[in-house]
Amino acid sequence: TQIQVKVPVANDASLVGGKVQILGKTAATAFADLGEAHTIQNADLADTVTVTIAASGTAGYTDFEEISGFAENKTVSISATITDKSGNATTGTTSTTTLLVDQLEPDPGTITDLITAVPLNSPISVAIDGYWNIDTDKLSVAFGDISSKDQNIEGGEVQLFGRINAPILWDTLGTVAAITSGNKANFSIDLGAEGDYGGVEDPSAAPYGIEELATFSSSWIAADGNTIGIKALVFDAAGNSREYTTTSTLKIDEGSRPWILSATSDNVNGWWGPLSTAGLPIKIDIEAAVAITVVGTPSIKLETGAVDGTALYNSGSGTTNLIFHYTPDLGSYTEDLDFYINNNEAVITLNGGKMYETSGNLLVFGSGTNNTASPLLPYPTSDSSLSHSKNLIIDGIDPYYVSSSGQNAMAINYVYPRGDENRTGYYNYRTEKLEFTFYFRSTTDPTELDHNDDRVDLSLVSNNPNEPCNTAAGNDCGTIQIKAEAVPVGDTPGSYEALGSAVKISYTDLTSGDDYADQIIEFNASPTTSAIGTNDFENLSAAKYDNQFSNGNSITFKALITDLAGNQTETVVYGTATVVDQSAPAPAGTTGNVDTDVDSTSNDVSTGNIVPGYWNSHNTGVRITAPLLDDETLVGGAVQILGKVTVNADWTRLGVYNVYNGNYDASYNIDSPERNSLTSTVPSATTSLADTVDDGWIGVEEIP
Repeated sequence: TQIQVKVPVANDASLVGGKVQILGKTAATAFADLGEAHTIQNADLADTVTVTIAASGTAGYTDFEEISGFAENKTVSISATITDKSGNATTGTTSTTTLLVDQLEPDPGTITDLITAVPLNSPISVAIDGYWNIDTDKLSVAFGDISSKDQNIEGGEVQLFGRINAPILWDTLGTVAAITSGNKANFSIDLGAEGDYGGVEDPSAAPYGIEELATFSSSWIAADGNTIGIKALVFDAAGNSREYTTTSTLKIDEGSRPWILSATSDNVNGWWGPLSTAGLPIKIDIEAAVAITVVGTPSIKLETGAVDGTALYNSGSGTTNLIFHYTPDLGSYTEDLDFYINNNEAVITLNGGKMYETSGNLLVFGSGTNNTASPLLPYPTSDSSLSHSKNLIIDGIDPYYVSSSGQNAMAINYVYPRGDENRTGYYNYRTEKLEFTFYFRSTTDPTELDHNDDRVDLSLVSNNPNEPCNTAAGNDCGTIQIKAEAVPVGDTPGSYEALGSAVKISYTDLTSGDDYADQIIEFNASPTTSAIGTNDFENLSAAKYDNQFSNGNSITFKALITDLAGNQTETVVYGTATVVDQSAPAPAGTTGNVDTDVDSTSNDVSTGNIVPGYWNSHNTGVRITAPLLDDETLVGGAVQILGKVTVNADWTRLGVYNVYNGNYDASYNIDSPERNSLTSTVPSATTSLADTVDDGWIGVEEIP
């Protein structure tokens, strides 16, 4: 609105009452008077007088903006004429100070970005644009390229202002920043929390930083949740200014760091293993107090016995529910899945990644050794823990049975043919069923327990006998699938196929508490002339060779045992093959000698009491001689004595004829010498079948 010109006045008394007239001109014009002349006073001698020239509008005088040729970007030169009281005048030299005419504000512009930063490797926060969080210590206010905003922008300066929520007034921020040739193409200003970033930050003195803006109280923490606004005044070198604003703001989040509230899983309670048929991987859901951003692939170590598990982050970034995937490992085991405890804490391993809330504050870390850079998880077994919300049994151990030697791979322990004539290793025409025995436990030592201090492998069947099963899918059980392969005797078995359907493992048998807890699986046979049923052993394809169930076939067995977690054990082939021989010895022969016997130790009895063809009061036993056929399959068979009273139609087997009975007399068996001699005397040449037999068996005098 005006200029002030300083003119030195000499110490000359003749000047008192004289005049000082300011002159001005542009480059293309001559000097002309500016404003009203100053009358020299006695006090002005040997001093400097200051003459003020208005910008315009002074009546009767030429003001500064009224100089001939005055225009934007023109240069005005200033001089002065001093006249003494006698009228003598002297014009001084032109002032070295010229005035460039610049009356235009800088062109419109904006603050292009608000960029926050935290200390390098901050253990508290990461920098997130749009937020001033717990550990934010720097704000870069960017203007971009302002070099073309004004022809005199270089030499100008910028003053920042900030406020927290309207209607709180704007306050200056930081030191006024100079615009130079070196920074105008990418201009920005860095602010700290309590002053200029990188300078001395004094909380009690200017320049002010972000955290010194006027708030609703004396505490910066009280501003939490509010919004910081930023604007600037951009000045050119001539002092013209324009306000630059931005729609970007900074939300204040100086409260507590986020934390994990709880852990659960959408997998159903029950048994899970590496081979579970459905539902893998197990999805572990950790719930945070606020939405969490995940960078990288964090992991969680799980307590799973001898082989610890690892759950890897999978999804959920930007939400409160973060999903980790876990697939059980071979050899892992735990009755209730939960996190691994390290130095009395459970934590997430970041693996170089980060986990933070929207504002950038990191999840709360642990405090134990090696845990101070790892987000804290709910403590195992606590009310918010995984094991409290779910009961996920992890089992990566193949099915086993417990014996005096510890845990053993499951096996077919016995294969018995059952019927009127039982012979291990043979399937004959009187076989009524084939029986397979599987041990779950086989020891009388009560201290012999498995790795989980149980008497048996409980993963083989449901823990709840009132439910069909208690497994991952909810509709299957531990099973035993017997397999078989039939080949001609002497051939080597090839591929095995399922023998009927898989059989569910019995909870009652498994948990019977017996020293020899077992399960018996039976297949019905079709003895003698019975019609073959659809599910009878003889009708199963695995028991046939070349689609035929016939004599001379050798059938071997093994089994595939699957527990609730999906672990499987395929047993070794059972050691004794079952040979099919359903042909009775033929042609039928005629029984040879039938000899009676007496008690040779009695003084009242002698060989004279033995009378062929009679059974008298002195007789105590009988032996017979039977002709044998030239049939190699008779070796290992037996001759059994039959008896009947003449009036009866049916024959009765006499003696202990069941080969599996502890009282069975092996002398009834046919050996190779007897087969070679084509005759067998039973029980033997020196023994006889007694007149009475204990335990329900029938002697000679007990024939019905």
